[in-house]
Amino acid sequence: MEEKEVYISSGSRPFTLLVIAAVYFTMSGVFMYTFIKGFMDEDLSIIWLFASFFTFMLGVSFSRTKNFHFDIKNKRFKKKYRIGPFTYGFWKPLPELEYISVFNFKGRLYQINLWIKGNDFYTITTLNDLQIALEEGKSIAEKLDIDLLDAATDPRNSIWVALNK
Repeated sequence: MEEKEVYISSGSRPFTLLVIAAVYFTMSGVFMYTFIKGFMDEDLSIIWLFASFFTFMLGVSFSRTKNFHFDIKNKRFKKKYRIGPFTYGFWKPLPELEYISVFNFKGRLYQINLWIKGNDFYTITTLNDLQIALEEGKSIAEKLDIDLLDAATDPRNSIWVALNK
């Protein structure tokens, strides 16, 4: 592999999902305010605390994106999660990469996975168009200099895709 960095982004969330996330975050704030106000007024109800936590987690699920950053030169990678302006993720040693696979996942969805040695994998993304999934998988495989397995076109007969290496 040549020494380089590869960044794979799941992109940004659609505007409608961000609006839904904002509504849940707002509800979480209102529920927390109600809990604290009840605590101050000695009319405490733990339900408001649970409701605040639950709606906050729903907001997180509607606004979170996942990105992968591969630092080939230093043999490490990072799976980063982003929620609004906040990101978190930690560098880990880069395992031995085997191949990228594209396969049919739940009917009309196609999942792109990065397989590593030891029969383990990371799900990179899920798309709803086979051609786009194959192009995306091919692009990722070329950047990481590994093979691509097409297990989506004919699930009973997987084929290795030729790449421009």
